[in-house]
Amino acid sequence: MSYIHLTTTERVKIETYLELGMSIRSIARRLGRQPSTVSREIRRNPDYVAERAQKRYEKAKTNCGAKTKLDDTMRRTIVGKLRATWSPEQIVGRLYTGIIAFSTIYRWIYAGRIDVPLTVLRQKGKRQKPIADRTAASMEGAIHAVHAAFPEGTFRTATTDRGKEFSCHENANGLLREFFPKGSDFATVGQGEIVDALAKINGRPRKCLGWKTAHEAFAEEVLRLI
Repeated sequence: MSYIHLTTTERVKIETYLELGMSIRSIARRLGRQPSTVSREIRRNPDYVAERAQKRYEKAKTNCGAKTKLDDTMRRTIVGKLRATWSPEQIVGRLYTGIIAFSTIYRWIYAGRIDVPLTVLRQKGKRQKPIADRTAASMEGAIHAVHAAFPEGTFRTATTDRGKEFSCHENANGLLREFFPKGSDFATVGQGEIVDALAKINGRPRKCLGWKTAHEAFAEEVLRLI
């Protein structure tokens, strides 16, 4: 389903509801919209006035021009990949190289042209603080549990041959932290949850692998060794 921009009537309602002191979630519920949509609309238009917000939208639409690369098919694909925990850079690297820049996806999201909650955007580039021994140990145990599912020597061979690193504990810690926040005790996490998280992580295309997924690169390496 394609995204439908806010109408003039909806903007008037937003102005009225704000004057009544209603929260963003309450306004979104009354409009049948995502809270993130209402939040972005208000953030783009401080001291909200419906008429002014509508004029701003119409001006932005005119400046955007008639031609756009974001059609319904691309929108559905991008939304699906974002919900599968792919980053905009991974989406472009794998699917749209030379067609759009990954920064364009961010702009579409912030402009409301791709209607997804901002929580689908993974945090990148932040320096991680050292993990406490207890949680680090539980994370290490989870990684070893994954390794145990494969024949002995599989990860060591794939790592040393051709210099490809399919097993890096430090990197794995950071990736798993996206699904299990700092302080999580893996003794209480079900195996199914870990498997699901790893499936998402290993199903993402990676720049260091030429935008192949870890699954694809690993399968190629195993086939080469047979």
